[in-house]
Amino acid sequence: MPGEKDSMLYWLAKVTKDARERASRKLVHVGASADMDQSSVSRFEKAAAWPRDPDRLVRAYAHDLDSDSIELWEEAVRQWRASLSSDEQRIAAQADLEQLLEEQAGRRRDEQQRRRGKGGGAQGAGGGQP
Repeated sequence: MPGEKDSMLYWLAKVTKDARERASRKLVHVGASADMDQSSVSRFEKAAAWPRDPDRLVRAYAHDLDSDSIELWEEAVRQWRASLSSDEQRIAAQADLEQLLEEQAGRRRDEQQRRRGKGGGAQGAGGGQP
C-alpha cells in the first residue's frame, strides 16, 4: 500500500519533499533536473511508486537544493529508524538499512570516480617507468 511508514519509499519521499518545500522549490524544478515529468515526481513524493531510477531522482533533488544526495538518503534512514517502535523492528530493519547505505556509498564513489575521469585525463595511468 502506498505511503506506508514501514518502507524506505515513504521516508525518502518525505525527506525529499520536505527539503524541497523548505527551499520553496517546485516539483517542476526537480523534474527538470531529473529529466522526468512532474507527475512522476509527484507520485514519488506521495510514496505511490518508486521512480525507474531512484538514484537519479535523489541526485536531482540534491542538485536542485544545492545539497548532497547521500545526505538525503541518510536522513531518510535516520527518520525511518526513529519511527520504529520496538527494538525487534529496529534490529530487523537495521541490516536492510545498512545494506542500502553501503549501496548508496558505492554509487557515490562510482559517481565521484566518473567525475574525476571526465576532467582528470589520464592521471596515474601508466607512469612510463621501465
